[in-house]
Amino acid sequence: MTFSTITLSSSRRRLVIIVLGLLLAFGIVLGQSATPAHANGAWGGYSNGNIPLSKMIAVPNGHLRIDAAAGYGSMNAAFKKRFGYELGITEAYRSYGTQVKIWNARYVAHSKKVKNSIEYKGKYWTKKKNVSVAAVPGTSIHGWGLAVDLNSHVNESGSIQKRWADKYGPSYGWYPVGNSFGEAWHFEFTPPKKTTTKK
Repeated sequence: MTFSTITLSSSRRRLVIIVLGLLLAFGIVLGQSATPAHANGAWGGYSNGNIPLSKMIAVPNGHLRIDAAAGYGSMNAAFKKRFGYELGITEAYRSYGTQVKIWNARYVAHSKKVKNSIEYKGKYWTKKKNVSVAAVPGTSIHGWGLAVDLNSHVNESGSIQKRWADKYGPSYGWYPVGNSFGEAWHFEFTPPKKTTTKK
């Protein structure tokens, strides 16, 4: 089920996202594993990049796994409260076909092993100059519906919005993993751990 198939007012849609966020916070995830997909492989019996959109939640410019969408909804609400506008998504879920297109646009195939090459489909590949890295098709975290590329100035290293997202994103399950490979905009979802109170 996606929000795009249900007619909801904007305030009701926000309420649904907040409720999903609360369910996530209490460890109740409707029909989905709370274990991050990239920690143990496929979720829902699907393979990377081959997940039906009907099994995810629609978000701006894409789809996410239900718990990731709830985390994004909560983070977006906090971002909007702080900055006065929405936390934009450039891209979320990435199909296998899209992963292949991106890979082919950013990498060059060689018949023999060369320095810094990656083996894929019986060939050795090297990244073209002046392009971002891409995951080997079928291994992208985007292919699990657990990664987003953000804009709204979060994509600008050093901006106040980026610093805010890096600091507060993890409390919503969104980690700035892209910082480690030069993509300020790339965040990956891992469900927040439940906290228990000792008595």
